Amino acid sequence: MEAHTILVTGGCGCVGYHIVKALLEESSSSEIHVFSRNPTQNQLPKVEYHAGSLTNPEDLKSIFSSVQPTVVLHVASPTSAGNTASAKLFYDPLLPTTSKTDFNYYATTKAIADPFVLNSNEPNGLKTCCLRLALIYGERDNQMIPGVMNVLHDNQHTNQIGNNTALMDFLSARNAARAHVLAYKALMKPESASHSKIAGEAFFITDGKPVPFWDFSRKIWAAAGDKTPPEKINLVPVWLVLGLAVALEWIYWVFTFGQKSPGSLRSHTIRWVTEERTYSIEKARERLGYDPVDETDQSIKEGVEWHLKELKEKGGR
Repeated sequence: MEAHTILVTGGCGCVGYHIVKALLEESSSSEIHVFSRNPTQNQLPKVEYHAGSLTNPEDLKSIFSSVQPTVVLHVASPTSAGNTASAKLFYDPLLPTTSKTDFNYYATTKAIADPFVLNSNEPNGLKTCCLRLALIYGERDNQMIPGVMNVLHDNQHTNQIGNNTALMDFLSARNAARAHVLAYKALMKPESASHSKIAGEAFFITDGKPVPFWDFSRKIWAAAGDKTPPEKINLVPVWLVLGLAVALEWIYWVFTFGQKSPGSLRSHTIRWVTEERTYSIEKARERLGYDPVDETDQSIKEGVEWHLKELKEKGGR
């Protein structure tokens, strides 16, 4: 692989860490830099780490001036689950700021940013593409696996909302990293009539194996040692929980003047775990050569082990 100066924003997060690791495995000649608000965690050798914020124009000018990257892999994001207190962080990097009415700040701001990136593509200049990632899990995951594990810690894992028939796509952190490396390499190739169009395009990235949400959750609990038999599962109607969530959101809205929302029982979360959410990765297979590795069980095992180790070191439950 040709040597490049690569800048990874958010390279200290879960996906960023795995991308940096994949880049190091691909080539020892490329110069890799990480830009992060907290560049003290998830570090790897032979990488230069820089502190700064995407919301600070001076920080951005400084990092681009000093590093002068030929490739930028942008995966920086605030925590996307249960993080309503930091909603402002999602919108601050966007120009111009648009509607902020959706409770799901992560999804809303991703939808706003997506066309910005694609429209920035220039035939003879900057080349861009978007990777639309399914729900990430694996080692150093601080959202999906910890969130599901909290249900086990609270002894609520025997309750199931809905009939568990809706399929959902997931994505191991390593598969996400593989897709980013493939996309970057594809963008650097000279365009030709025979070359599949990559620049200015968007690609869905998943493991390619959709499963019901509760089946996936039980894989996580099983990796942590849970042995609850199927007959012990309590089925809770979706309409009941969704009704409670909507009522609670209205109560929060009335008494906090719309400034706060419930921490866990929220209507969009209930819909998220009970409605089908799958995506086609055929475009990524055909144009990027993306072929997801079947490593679900191993990635879940590594993610649960890392989560339990983190809890122990921090003195958590």
